[in-house]
Amino acid sequence: MTEHTKLINALTYAGSLPFAAMMLAAWLGIAELPLIGTPTTVSLIYGAVIASFIAGSHWGFFIADREQTGANIAILSNCAALLIWISVLVFPGALALSALAVLFAGLLLVDFHLAKEGVIAERYLTLRIRITSLVVVLLIGHVTAL
Repeated sequence: MTEHTKLINALTYAGSLPFAAMMLAAWLGIAELPLIGTPTTVSLIYGAVIASFIAGSHWGFFIADREQTGANIAILSNCAALLIWISVLVFPGALALSALAVLFAGLLLVDFHLAKEGVIAERYLTLRIRITSLVVVLLIGHVTAL
């Protein structure tokens, strides 16, 4: 495994730590975290940022190679960003966390398509499967604590 791959893996898994911390805080019954708000609000904001980042990477794949990705990827990327925003803005806590879990899974389905088309590497897809599974479990764990 190259140093570059190790760094990507480390940063990717480190990105799940806020979800784990907020799930744990919710399970411990911590209602408010000083300076940042409720564990649910923190998870929702962080989740919206990360999910939007992933949707943005799909947009980047489209811009880099429109022929290989097709316009559907650009449309899905924009729809995902809007759904992420709407779910966090409109839904109450548990429903919004559940919607984020579904949206993360949906973004992974886009990655399956991109891998099939040869746009992303198989090792990246494997990493995305693992981290998405972890994040979905953490979000659902958070929901069960509410």
